Amino acid sequence: MVRTVVVIILLHLTALFGYGQGKVKNLSGRGVYGKYRVYDGSYMGYKKFPIDANRKEVQILILDDNNIEEIPNWIAFLPNLKVLSLSPLRKPYA
Repeated sequence: MVRTVVVIILLHLTALFGYGQGKVKNLSGRGVYGKYRVYDGSYMGYKKFPIDANRKEVQILILDDNNIEEIPNWIAFLPNLKVLSLSPLRKPYA
């Protein structure tokens, strides 16, 4: 519970201090983007966090548009994680 609160606070601080820093670039795939190590698991149909995202070198973790309902405890122990994106699954246009 405490770790979840800490993660939420860190996410809010990241959003607060990152606001207005320029446009967000479209990232896809896994690997290095600029100077950041990125794991992008968007639109993969995940119901749980992918265990292969639990790597100490991950700096940007993008899991948008999946069905993830719970944040695992290990997320608090990723030492280099700077950005975590978990936007909810969007319904397709009718």
